[in-house]
Amino acid sequence: MKNRFVDFKLFKYLDWSTILLLCGIAAMGIIAVANATSATFTGEESSISEIVAKLDTSTIRLQVYWFLIGLVAMIFVTVPDYHALGDFYKWIYAINTLLLIVVFLASSETRGIQAWFRFGERGFQPSEVAKIAIIITLAKVVSNITQNKGRITTIREIVPVLLYFVVPFALIVIQPDMGTASVYAFILLGILIVSNTSFKLLGILFGIGAVAVFIIIISGFLEDYQVSRLLAFFNPDLAEEGAKYNLEQSMIAIGSGRFTGKGLFSPGNMSQLNYVPEKHTDFIFSVTIEAIGFIGGMILIGLYMAVIFRCLYLAVRAKDHFGTYIIIGVISMFMFHVFENMGMTMGAMPITGIPLPMMSYGGSNMLTTMAAFGLVLNVNMRSQRVSER
Repeated sequence: MKNRFVDFKLFKYLDWSTILLLCGIAAMGIIAVANATSATFTGEESSISEIVAKLDTSTIRLQVYWFLIGLVAMIFVTVPDYHALGDFYKWIYAINTLLLIVVFLASSETRGIQAWFRFGERGFQPSEVAKIAIIITLAKVVSNITQNKGRITTIREIVPVLLYFVVPFALIVIQPDMGTASVYAFILLGILIVSNTSFKLLGILFGIGAVAVFIIIISGFLEDYQVSRLLAFFNPDLAEEGAKYNLEQSMIAIGSGRFTGKGLFSPGNMSQLNYVPEKHTDFIFSVTIEAIGFIGGMILIGLYMAVIFRCLYLAVRAKDHFGTYIIIGVISMFMFHVFENMGMTMGAMPITGIPLPMMSYGGSNMLTTMAAFGLVLNVNMRSQRVSER
């Protein structure tokens, strides 16, 4: 029983390809945050001290710290056998649901959203950690259902899955944080598709989801800026000028990067001139592509795609449904963040404010992303051991 929780010999099976790819993205992210937050360069800086003086070293240092703490969290998550985590899924689910309730009742609003515990100037967002809880929970519940039949085919079978999903999802919606709620929905969808859920049930869920979104939009439940963001995507003529301005500046910045980019810390960059909003968080992709251009953007996208395909390969190699569903849940979360964030900066997706993994400045998402990939490494390590037997 001891080795079910801790078996340090398994660290020889760490998937270094995934770790190195994540480190590559994080390195680009640290450089991108430095570029986005620096003071305006004149082009006449001639010494290292003059260059460093223009950088926001406190922000850069925090991003580095969060990445290093994320690495520790990732390794920490690999220590207990993921089956042991599955055994405690009800406790994990309950604790995270309680946190979501408490943050709604006890936190202060930020831009109309009650999603953060504040500790002085720092904040903690429980809905980020809850992504890991919902991945473990849904993976375990679905694997319990499919272990005999191999798929979900009836409403009776899918109801338990939806009951576990709807409580944290509803708590996120009423914050209201539609971006994070969308991530939860995509995690559920990814696991259900891979579990070979019948198309009829998936169609019913799509229908229910579409009606729910429509009701949320027309009910006046969302904040004005959230409605304006949706209008800026579906019908820009009806959106407020602020929402259209943000998207327009983002697209101009991306387009101005052209093939090779203007260069990092370039005096003429729109980020240096503060035209691009939320330039080191929501719109980090815009200011980065302006600096590194199409070529640099393709390298970044290539790193993201390499992580996704590598994890898909590891999901196929997993030795049980539970392990496969965990990896698929992590991939679904990661993919949605990447495609939604990149898409919203180019007008291809609604602006939701969710960060670009490993690139956007911030600790909560960095820790969540790294810990989630710790789950992927965890599953692969145990699968490797099984393969050698």
